[in-house]
Amino acid sequence: MSAQTQGFAPEATLSRPDAIAQAVGDPARLEALDATVLLAAARDPSSRAAFDRLARLATRLLGVPTALVSLVAHDRQVFVGCVGLPGPAGEARETPLSQSFCQHVVADRRAFVVADARTDPRVAPGAPGHAALPDLGVVAYAGVPLITEGGQVLGALCAIDGSPRVWSDDDLAVLGDLAGATMAEVELRAASELARALAHEQTESASWQRFMLTLSDVLRPLTDPAGIEAAATRLLGEQLATARAYYAAVDAEAGVIRIAHDHVRPGVASIAGTLPLAAFDWIGDAFHAGEAVAVSDVAHAPLVPVAQREPLAALGVAAFIAVPLRRDGRLVAVLSVTETTPRAWTPLETVLVREVAERTWAALDAAGAQEAATRAGGRTDLLLRLTQALATTRTLEAVADVVVALMTDALGAQTGALAVPTADGGALRLVRTVGFPEAVEATVRHQPLPLASPLTDCFRTRRPVWLERRDGPDGLDVRYPPITPVWDALGANAAVFIPLLLGDEPVGTISFAFPSPRRFSADERAFVIALGRQVAVAVDRARLFGAADAARREAEIANRSKAEFLASMSHELRTPLNAIGGYAELLELGVRGPVTPEQLADLERIQRAQRHLLGLVNGVLDYAKVDAGAVRYEIEEVALDEVLRVCEALVAPQVRAKGLACAFVAPPPTLRVRADREKVQQVVLNLLSNAVKFTEAGGRVTLAAAGGDTADAPVRMTVTDTGIGIPADKLEAVFAPFVQVDSAYTRARGGTGLGLAISRELARGMGGDLTAESRAGEGSTFTFLLPAVPPPE
Repeated sequence: MSAQTQGFAPEATLSRPDAIAQAVGDPARLEALDATVLLAAARDPSSRAAFDRLARLATRLLGVPTALVSLVAHDRQVFVGCVGLPGPAGEARETPLSQSFCQHVVADRRAFVVADARTDPRVAPGAPGHAALPDLGVVAYAGVPLITEGGQVLGALCAIDGSPRVWSDDDLAVLGDLAGATMAEVELRAASELARALAHEQTESASWQRFMLTLSDVLRPLTDPAGIEAAATRLLGEQLATARAYYAAVDAEAGVIRIAHDHVRPGVASIAGTLPLAAFDWIGDAFHAGEAVAVSDVAHAPLVPVAQREPLAALGVAAFIAVPLRRDGRLVAVLSVTETTPRAWTPLETVLVREVAERTWAALDAAGAQEAATRAGGRTDLLLRLTQALATTRTLEAVADVVVALMTDALGAQTGALAVPTADGGALRLVRTVGFPEAVEATVRHQPLPLASPLTDCFRTRRPVWLERRDGPDGLDVRYPPITPVWDALGANAAVFIPLLLGDEPVGTISFAFPSPRRFSADERAFVIALGRQVAVAVDRARLFGAADAARREAEIANRSKAEFLASMSHELRTPLNAIGGYAELLELGVRGPVTPEQLADLERIQRAQRHLLGLVNGVLDYAKVDAGAVRYEIEEVALDEVLRVCEALVAPQVRAKGLACAFVAPPPTLRVRADREKVQQVVLNLLSNAVKFTEAGGRVTLAAAGGDTADAPVRMTVTDTGIGIPADKLEAVFAPFVQVDSAYTRARGGTGLGLAISRELARGMGGDLTAESRAGEGSTFTFLLPAVPPPE
């Protein structure tokens, strides 16, 4: 556009307030504007500094008193960058649309130029934006659009003069270049957000680690938000085997949450779509605090109001984990998994959902910030190096070592430190420092929170503390005079203190000092803050690992104590039981004098009870050894034909006494296994004894062995009966210690419920396994697997 053609637009465009209003209120445009979070940035001095710098550059290049980076919302224009605008509007950094020439730029999607607003019919009285002339003194105006990669116009970069002015083509070219730089800054802000959740950490379990690597590999190449959400929810749902997993984007202004996709188990209804945000008010306090919520049973959880239980049940939600994502103090998304039946969630499952939420958000950020991430290559490299280094850390000290050493070097700092709250929460303690003389570190190692220091101020206020020099009204010496001796000893002239925030909750601080005064640009500030968020996740993860390790140690101590108690008790009981048996035999032999037939019958009953009780005690002792890992195995080649014939002979009296039929399918003499002969016999005898015990008179018990046909095929020994059987839902439970399928039936036949638990552990200890197949009322088949010895060629 030349200076000669800019005075008036064609007549067809003079009266178009409806078209302007429609363009300004376009939902897609407003959604794109909301996605940038720039409206909130206009209220944050640290966030808008870069945009102010671009506006200031426009005033200098064009020689105008006023320049604005204006975002046009549905009801107002907001100045994320503002230089030279006088009065209340300049202080508030916003005006109503009645004072907005920039809305014309949004509607035209091209430059809007006014040489003299007093004579231009496009902004005459009653036209959109006319009030800018009397209220703000706008006479000459030139604005160019700020357009996203998706083609949405966010607002305008504009230059304003209080006198008439003919704008040249060069003027518009300068504004166009500055508009491009403005959009690059927008993209760079998005790239810095990426730093929050690109954590590739090593987790406690190998399956978790493989899952997180898979998640990263799957999300990394994706650029479509719907595809990212679908992939993340599918992987999470499959990993946790939940009925439903979904990612809900929160639109607070619209009062809704949007679920683009949810991964559901077959037979479970999808809830994809838009839901009212008010439906989640009952859980709002936790979401406002950024806390994950895990409910094991919706029908009985105190957190869930009674009025909410029926609607949740109607959606098939009986248990859930919900993790809120908060950014810049607002709720932006929720990642949730649900189950159709009550489920006790573990702390690590909650951590996993949070990790997936963070990575999903990071992937969504990355999808819209690839170009900016490329331009920020150096910072991305630091982020990746920090992520890789943190991936193997499990303790707070290890996290501190990595963060302080790596970031001190990368930022060119003289000193660095990481601090966390003490156990009582009343002070901060330095976990790791770099560059601190020993005497200085001893002075500042422990800082009570009431102390007026930059470290404690940063933690208390949850805001960064930027100290760019020692002198001046904002310098360190004026703001924190008691700390000046420390800085003298360190030789520091600038410093930064960053809170480590998990949601809105501080978990520590990182700080760095520099030998010379240093100005921290908006980009640097945003990037260091983003790194702080990532470090906060690592610190929180280390705390969780520490708690899990402590719980594990306590469990191991308790388990050892239990095993020692069982072993000690069993030994103590066997001694008097053996004595009872011995004395009963002496009496039966007449050593103490003649014994009547009635007394002989009583002695036989005593010996039967003694042998039964001794068997129970031996079972407990065997289980204690197995549970404590104290069983020793003598592995050798064992001919199954010999072992099984011995077992058949030993159980034959029980079979005859019970009136059962017994079939023994003898294996070939060449069928051999690698195992402990004594323990093979113990397992088979236990299976046969159980089959006899739970089979009524007239039934049948079968012992057979086969397999080992190929080098990697195991030998299968089976014990089949026609007894009472086992319900399908208890097939695995019978292998748990002290479990009995039917306590009334079992009590009539005795037993502790340890035999199958011991037998399976012995089978697995020899490299095999023990499984069961059964139908209630029809009998059972137990299969004992062992590694085969290949037959000689």
